[in-house]
Amino acid sequence: MEDILKEQYAASGNDESLAVRRAAAWWMAGDPNQYNQGEIASYTEKVLGFYQKQK
Repeated sequence: MEDILKEQYAASGNDESLAVRRAAAWWMAGDPNQYNQGEIASYTEKVLGFYQKQK
């Protein structure tokens, strides 16, 4: 997962929050571009919330 997060960090223009959401979308749907679509968006927001609490 670390590699995916690094890849998505670069793909998001170094936006950490977006990178986390994109990585979560990749995990759930296999497509990081789905981070803002329907149920996947709800999931990626939850993952981002957990991520931010851990920081």
